[in-house]
Amino acid sequence: MNTTWVVQYNDGTQRAEKDGLGYRDIDRGRLSVFALCEESSMRVLLAIHLSPEKRLIYRKRGTVNQAGERHHVYLVGWQQIVNGKNVQTLTALFEDGHIEVTDGFKEGHPWFDKVNFLPEEMI
Repeated sequence: MNTTWVVQYNDGTQRAEKDGLGYRDIDRGRLSVFALCEESSMRVLLAIHLSPEKRLIYRKRGTVNQAGERHHVYLVGWQQIVNGKNVQTLTALFEDGHIEVTDGFKEGHPWFDKVNFLPEEMI
C-alpha cells in the first residue's frame, strides 16, 4: 500500500505531501485535519481532526522479515497535556488495511513504541 498525506488548515486551505510539502513544513499552529490517503486514488484511509491544543503524531514504521520483505505500519494520532497528564491516542494503519487503536505508546511494542518528537512537533 502506497500512501501520502494531506493536511487541512483551520482556514480551509489544503496542502499535500505529493505537492512537495515536507512533514516538518506542516504549520501545526493552524492544523485542523491530517489525512492519510491511498496514493494512486487519493482516497482517504484515515483522517484525524485536531483541536489547537493537540499535537499531531505521525510516523511510518517498517520492518524487514527473514525473507527480505518490507512491511510498514502508519501511526497517526495526537498528544495533549490534560491536567498535567500526558494523554495520547494512536491509530495504526497496517498494509493489509486493518486498523488498531491504542491509548498511547507502549514501550517495547514493535509498532507502538514511543517516538522521539521532532522540534517542529512541539507546540
